[in-house]
Amino acid sequence: MLLDVSVFYDHGRGDPRAQAIIQRILSGDTTASVSPITLFELWRSPDLDRRTEIRYVSMVTFLEEAPLTAEAAKMAGVWIADVEDDERERLSRYALIAATARERGEPIATNDTEPFSRFHPELVEY
Repeated sequence: MLLDVSVFYDHGRGDPRAQAIIQRILSGDTTASVSPITLFELWRSPDLDRRTEIRYVSMVTFLEEAPLTAEAAKMAGVWIADVEDDERERLSRYALIAATARERGEPIATNDTEPFSRFHPELVEY
C-alpha cells in the first residue's frame, strides 16, 4: 500500500488504526511505500519539530520510495484537467499520489478518502 500523510499524522496522535498499519509494516506482514510528494507535505509544516522529524525518518526507513514517473504525472494531468477550476490546486497533490499508486498497483492508505476516491478506487480506509 502507499501511505498518505494522514497515516503519519494520525500515528503521531496515537490513532490505534494508524498505529496498527505501521505495526503491520514493521513486523513485515505488509509492505508499503511513500511518495516524495507525501514527504514534501510532511516536511513543509511550520510545526515540524525535531521529535516529529525523527519519528517520520524512522517510519520512512521501512518504506519503499514511490517516485513520481512521467507517465503517472501525465495521468494525473489528464484527471486534473476534468476538475473544476477552483478545485484544481487543492486536488493536484491527490491526483499525483493517486496516479503513482495506480501505476504501482497499490491501494492508498488514508483517512482522507473523498479526494483520493475521485482518482483511485483502491483505498485502505482506516
